[in-house]
Amino acid sequence: MAVALLLASCASDGDGGATPAGDGSAVATASASTSCDWAMAGHGLDRLHATGCDGSDAIGIDTLDRLVPVWSLDVGAEVTGAPAITDDAVYFGDWAGVVHAVDRASGEVRWTRETPLEANLYAGQIPASPTIAEIDGTEVLVVASGRTVLALASEDGTPVWQTPLGTSDEEDPTEIQGSPAVADGLVLVPTDVHNAKDGRRSGLVALALDDGTQRWTWDPEEGVDAAGCGSLWGSPSVDLDARLVVIGTGSCFARESFNPASEAIVGVDLDTGELRWTFQPRTEYSGQDWDFAGAPNLFSIGDRPVAGLGSKDGRYYVVDRTDGELVWEAEAVKQVADEDGFAFGGFIGATSVAPDADGRLVVAGGTAVGDCPCEHGFDAATGEAIWQSPEAGGTYGASAAAGGVVFTAGIDQTLRAYDLATGEVRWKGSIGSLSASGPAIAGDLLVIGVGFREPGNDAPPAGGVRAFRVLGEGEAPPSTTTTTLPDGPAVTALAASDQPCVGAPCDLDFTLKDPPAGHRPTLTLEVTPSPLRIRVQGDDLGDPADWLGDDGPAAADGATAFAVFITPRDDKPELGSIVCVLDEGFDCEGDAIALPADAYTRLSVLALADPVTPPAVEEGYDRLVTTHSFDPGLVPAT
Repeated sequence: MAVALLLASCASDGDGGATPAGDGSAVATASASTSCDWAMAGHGLDRLHATGCDGSDAIGIDTLDRLVPVWSLDVGAEVTGAPAITDDAVYFGDWAGVVHAVDRASGEVRWTRETPLEANLYAGQIPASPTIAEIDGTEVLVVASGRTVLALASEDGTPVWQTPLGTSDEEDPTEIQGSPAVADGLVLVPTDVHNAKDGRRSGLVALALDDGTQRWTWDPEEGVDAAGCGSLWGSPSVDLDARLVVIGTGSCFARESFNPASEAIVGVDLDTGELRWTFQPRTEYSGQDWDFAGAPNLFSIGDRPVAGLGSKDGRYYVVDRTDGELVWEAEAVKQVADEDGFAFGGFIGATSVAPDADGRLVVAGGTAVGDCPCEHGFDAATGEAIWQSPEAGGTYGASAAAGGVVFTAGIDQTLRAYDLATGEVRWKGSIGSLSASGPAIAGDLLVIGVGFREPGNDAPPAGGVRAFRVLGEGEAPPSTTTTTLPDGPAVTALAASDQPCVGAPCDLDFTLKDPPAGHRPTLTLEVTPSPLRIRVQGDDLGDPADWLGDDGPAAADGATAFAVFITPRDDKPELGSIVCVLDEGFDCEGDAIALPADAYTRLSVLALADPVTPPAVEEGYDRLVTTHSFDPGLVPAT
């Protein structure tokens, strides 16, 4: 429930402001790929995150009633990049630096390959998608791990070449968080240094596909001191006809190094690495966290080639691919950075661009924190907001579209298919974990990575992939497995831990969710390790039902009690325990945790339908009152 409980807030009315394109008479078009493979992030170099694969069993609005889970694989590490899928295999990497090849039909492991590990990383070793390519007749996977790019033979994982970037210094913060693009014999690699201000440079690196040697680099901080204003943590898109690479750049927290390529969408020459154009929503330094993430969508409005990309500022921008001129922009969510300039939300994962059932091209994708952590649909030609759905409560992952629907995983551990024409949820399925991965769709198969930890959190790593398939007519669904709860005595003592709320009371805040109107609630938490005592004291919380959303399952079931809930895994709330239930004075105390675990990373106060039943995963945010994370996790005493 973790990030599901960590993210904020309620839906807006969906009339976000847009700067429209001309008179709205133009029609948006996109390349209509019918490939039934998913060979790279976003499906193709245009990064439309959409497939037009045909067939009676292909995933789409007419086959959702036959889309069921068919296999899953847990690998013990987070998978945040969408897999690559061929006609017989699925390939993906994980945060532990392992590349996996599994059978498409069964999910059985064919081979694994460990990659070089880096000590100084913000997130995981392999956070992005592999790309399928060919070198001298041999099919390879191009994978970025840490700051090393590798080409591995797809048959058995044998390395063909590997090229480290940055320096040999263990403290070098250079890393690759976006998915490399393979285009016309080049491997285009986005690098970042995570805001480092020590003179290290990042940017876009072009390597030769055949041997990994470096061809050119583009430095977003060219002409200014390197101060972390050149990081690229999205993925590049490529217009082969125009010999153009389009990518978004990261935030800048150094006024003297802010330049026209900071916090921008840029066009770079594919052959030379020279900068052709830039577009900046803000041309003056702001000191705010307004990165461009995801991957630019390349499509056309009339005969005008454009690129569209969402920002952490909560807006989606469409620019002309020839000169970077703004065509239209639309506000999906009102986004405000915190006092340190950091932004949690806006557009994080990539959007999809695909036709709805009537042929209208729609930009669709999800936003995270803001006044509406929702799934959004915009007319690709004009930027007009068509629909907005708050059901999932936000997302950090990319979207993927097929057959008139768009799939996005919400922070409630549920994958949904939204009608591209209306935003109506046409299908949903549990994935049992948080997901920052986008789905990959190949014909009748959808595979999505699961598992996520906030960087710096020492919770046990966990993750893998989940697969769904459209059954043939009359085909029986496969058997499924269920989570086994841990067995053992209740935990009655914890090891000592020097952190807030342990050994002394601390105040819990209400910044993630607005309290009910007319109330000014307070809550304090104190954890005494041994013997265990978890004490919560509060005031003016009001009625539990007042904390629920206006619609959805939680609102339908209501709430009768406030309870204190502790969990060992952010992505596995079913392993959590209710510690105590607040009395009429909004106080409670517990001396045991029912379900044993290696460590407990989060405590939340929830509004529950009854005082003994933990919430369903999809109701986590709706029932949230407040939450507190333990870092490091609280470990049972031995």
